[in-house]
Amino acid sequence: MAIAAPQARLGVDEGAAAAGPRQHSPDAMEIWGNASTYNMNTALIQCIRTGEYWNRAMADDEITVPNMIDEIYMNVHHLEPFTSKNPHLVASTAFCCLYKLLTMRLTPAELTTMITHKDSPYIRAVGFLYLRLVCEPKNLWSWFRPYVSDKAALTVAQRGQAT
Repeated sequence: MAIAAPQARLGVDEGAAAAGPRQHSPDAMEIWGNASTYNMNTALIQCIRTGEYWNRAMADDEITVPNMIDEIYMNVHHLEPFTSKNPHLVASTAFCCLYKLLTMRLTPAELTTMITHKDSPYIRAVGFLYLRLVCEPKNLWSWFRPYVSDKAALTVAQRGQAT
């Protein structure tokens, strides 16, 4: 079943990877594409799952969506997938949070909470990245259209300026 609109009731993709004890809601969004990688680059996934931040902060199976929203609010300061920690590249906090949310299989209501959140443009941005990865392309515009004129500034590159 496709993701037609934010308020639509959607079925669970039976092929999706399990994310620990959190039971996927019957309303969880269907994963369009690869349900085991969530359409993310496998090198990025490996970097996330072997990283210190993931193992310290994200590996807990009891993390909730509100916990993740708080984590994004407190710790996401740019949207670049990798960050440089000499001599290695490590996955950014934003993409670790995004991957955790992907494994949690959000419902349309949870995603709507993120993309309408007023406290941080990064909460909204991670929600839109989630959509970009798992939403069927023909349905993306119904999610993105109301936010195209969003004037909130955020930093995309780690060493960039807010745009």
